[in-house]
Amino acid sequence: MCTFRRDKTLDPDGPGKCLDDGATVAMVKALAKANIKTFVVGIPGTEAYGSTLDSLANEGGEANPNAPPAYFAISATGGVKALSEVLTKITTGLITTCDLVLSEVPPDLDQINVEIDGQTILEGDADGWSLDQTTTPPTVLLKGATCDAVRKSGAEHVSVTFGCPTEHVR
Repeated sequence: MCTFRRDKTLDPDGPGKCLDDGATVAMVKALAKANIKTFVVGIPGTEAYGSTLDSLANEGGEANPNAPPAYFAISATGGVKALSEVLTKITTGLITTCDLVLSEVPPDLDQINVEIDGQTILEGDADGWSLDQTTTPPTVLLKGATCDAVRKSGAEHVSVTFGCPTEHVR
C-alpha cells in the first residue's frame, strides 16, 4: 500500500511522493517475530509521518517507554544533544533480561564470572547470579536486586567470562 503525504509545508514536492508505510510496518513486524527489535527515532522533519513512526515503534518491539509518541522523537530545538541523549538511553537499556544464555558450554563450571557495567556480581548471593545447567549451553540467571535493576533500567555491558575461579559470596 502506498500512502501519499500532502504536507507542502514540509516538502513542496510531497504530494507526488509515496511512502510505502504498509510494507515497511509489515517488514518491521516480521523482524520482531524473528526476535530482531527495531528502535524508531524521529528526527526534525518527520512530524508528518508520526502515525507511521508510532506503528513502526509498536510493531518493532521497542516503543518509547515515555510514550506518547511511541517512537523516540527529537525536536529541532533539542539539536544534537537531544539526539545523543536518546541514543544513549536506547543503548543503555538494550540488556533488560535476567536470563543470560551463554554462547557455549564453559570448560569449567567453577570458573565463570559475571560483570554488569563494570561491577562484579557474586555467584550465590541473593542479589547475584546462579547457573541453570538444564539448558544447553547453560544460562546465567541474575537474581534479586541485580535482576530488578537490569529489568528496570537496563545494562549497557554484561560480561560473562570463563577461566578464572568464580567469585562467590564469602
